This record gives sequence, C-alpha cells and structure tokens, in this order.
Amino acid sequence: MKTGRNDLCPCGSGLKHKKCCQNDTLHVGFGRTPVDLVQARVRAFRKNDFAFIYDTYHSQSYFRKQFPDKEAYVRQGLRSLADDYVISECLIIKDHVDEDEAKVIFYLNINFRGMRQQSFELAFFYRENEEWRYHSSQKMSRQEYHGSVESINWTDFENVNDKVFF
Repeated sequence: MKTGRNDLCPCGSGLKHKKCCQNDTLHVGFGRTPVDLVQARVRAFRKNDFAFIYDTYHSQSYFRKQFPDKEAYVRQGLRSLADDYVISECLIIKDHVDEDEAKVIFYLNINFRGMRQQSFELAFFYRENEEWRYHSSQKMSRQEYHGSVESINWTDFENVNDKVFF
C-alpha cells in the first residue's frame, strides 16, 4: 500500500509523509535552510544513509578532518551506528540565520545501545559553494538544563560547565 501525503510517515518520525521522507529528493542544495538540513539529517540517520550525512558536513568541519574518506565513514557508520543509534524525536527550538552563517538549537530524544538519551544541540552552519553545510555542534544533556524543552536559549549553552563540541 502506498503512503499518502497526509499519512504519518512510515519512518516513525511522527510527521506527515509530505513533511518528512516524501521530500527526500530535496538533498543538500542552495535554497535549503539550516532547519531543513537538520531535519534531512535526522531522516538520513533513521535510514542509515551515512553518505548523505557525510555530504552535508562543511569541508572545514572537525568531522571532515577526523574522517577525510567518505567511504570509510559510511562503513564505520553502518558498523557502529546503524543498529545502535535511533533518533525517536527531534524538535527544532530556535534558529538564527545570517547571510553566510546560521545556528540552530534542537532537542534530541535518542536510543543508543538500548539506553534513552535526551540532549540539546546548538548546531553551527556555514555556506559553502552557496549551499548550507553542517559545521559543528555543542551538546548539552537534558539533565544539565532544568527549564522546559521549548524555553532553552542561546545563552544556556554558555553556562555549561563541561562543554562538549563535535
């Protein structure tokens, strides 16, 4: 049976199909916003599309310095993340976009190796060849923030004692 536009997406995101995987033909490209890129990366993680994840990184990102070979990263992703890392929820909280750089705060509810983990990410994006690319993130566990998920702000990341960047 074919999934309709207004049906829930079969990937389990909780979104309507038209707002989720139906749009997977819209890959990285000029015109995609940083928020769209976060959502596309979540869908790619859910589908174990590590080649797409790799392609969305900025060429000067820490990640690309750690993994200069795309095929090696895809193999490692399939080996170490495919069965162990499941994103059950991604909620975009805030975004700020300038001409060539942007930042997005989002909340993640994941299952990693059978353990539920909740965290916030402050992600940084830069344009490269007129396309938005993911550069890096600062992570904050849900336990480190005591307010409601929706009320987190940019300055809350400055107050984290042990900053985790990736």
